[in-house]
Amino acid sequence: MANDNLARKIDDDVYARLDAAIDATVTVNADRNDRESRFPRENLRALAEAGWTGVLNEPQFGGLGLSHLDFAEAAYRIGQADASTGLIYVMHVGAAQTINLFGNADQKERWLKANNGGLLGTYSTSERATGGHWWYNLSEASRDGDDYRVNAEKSFTTSSGQADYYLVQTRTPGAKDQADIIFFISTARPRASSPGPGMRSVCGPIIPGRSATATCMCRSATGSAPKDRARRSSMTASLRSI
Repeated sequence: MANDNLARKIDDDVYARLDAAIDATVTVNADRNDRESRFPRENLRALAEAGWTGVLNEPQFGGLGLSHLDFAEAAYRIGQADASTGLIYVMHVGAAQTINLFGNADQKERWLKANNGGLLGTYSTSERATGGHWWYNLSEASRDGDDYRVNAEKSFTTSSGQADYYLVQTRTPGAKDQADIIFFISTARPRASSPGPGMRSVCGPIIPGRSATATCMCRSATGSAPKDRARRSSMTASLRSI
């Protein structure tokens, strides 16, 4: 019984922090952000300071280590206050969870724990050529000796041009079907002229009513992912850093 009470007290504390961040920041900024198409950076910072951007992440890497039920509840509460922040939050947690499940210790330290869990991630997976399906890619990574190269165009990338890292999904080199996929962790390039690999936003917001989400088309610059930075997962997907 004592342990049950302690667990309930912990749950109450973390949810109190979530509600405080929503009431003090997310709700306050919602109308202005949507009206002015302002990316809700302050809202995401407040959620990160409350620990909720790492809701599913392992505690040893700065996360709360909570369940998918807690994630769903958080997304519901955030989305009620501001739909834009709710969508960005869901995409971030999904990207972080991919690293949490399939990443190696170095990747988790660099992207989940760094900056006190304040780095913003997002998925960049869907492609116009396949009707925007999340799981179905025509693009395919290629081999460059022991490394990998990625050159792809992605649609509907939330937090485009704003995220600190992108989980870019494509087919594994030599894939036999659409289930054989690979994820790359990529960073953003702020300008088209910037050298090196990364993601570049090539359009404006495209979701009316959720104009603060910075949901755009992205193009990945051709870049290499070292073989020794990778770790195979127990599924068909693997995770590599660009």
